[in-house]
Amino acid sequence: MLGAVLNRVAALRAEVADIDAELGPELRDTTRRVVALVRLLEAPLTRVAELEQRLGQVIGTVEALTGRWGDDEVYECLAGQLGLLRVRSALKRLALPQPAMGRSTIRASGRLPTRRL
Repeated sequence: MLGAVLNRVAALRAEVADIDAELGPELRDTTRRVVALVRLLEAPLTRVAELEQRLGQVIGTVEALTGRWGDDEVYECLAGQLGLLRVRSALKRLALPQPAMGRSTIRASGRLPTRRL
């Protein structure tokens, strides 16, 4: 069964290459670069999340010690000054939709389906 699927995949890959020989190699190269870049971002993004949580805890301590409670506007300004808003904005730009589609939709849109785990 797996062999039959792999044979069909190989046939489709060959047919795609007949029409656009550069597509496969370019897509493989680009996806490798994207995966490598994401790996480089994982640790710094985790650290930003940890630091943001720590900031929230420290703000809570400051509020408890001083009896002064900030508001959302003050928190947002502080987040902007510390670069958190730029990180959030950058991450939103990276949040690209990945809809799952059927075969006929792929042909019409030019997109592949995504696997849902």
